[in-house]
Amino acid sequence: MTTLEAALKVGRQLEPKFAETGLHLALAGSLFYSGTSDKDIDFIVYRHDRTTMTEKDMIDLLQTLLRNNGLTINNTITNYVKRNRPVFVTHLEGLRIDFLIP
Repeated sequence: MTTLEAALKVGRQLEPKFAETGLHLALAGSLFYSGTSDKDIDFIVYRHDRTTMTEKDMIDLLQTLLRNNGLTINNTITNYVKRNRPVFVTHLEGLRIDFLIP
């Protein structure tokens, strides 16, 4: 079981590195509303200013950030909730962490 504390630890490690590039993280999913998850940590990745980079550039940058910060991209889901936007399924220190693009 993954706890909110574990998610906050990961988020606090990654957010400053993401912010340097113009990307940011927001916690979502069951950890956000219940405090625990039997499956994973869900982070939404977003930009404050959509005029500074295209969605493709954002996806490319996200993949680079994940790899540079020790996250292994194990899978990319492209039909998640019929959104046609990728969800990057990663693992870090035994935790499954999904990064969703709104």
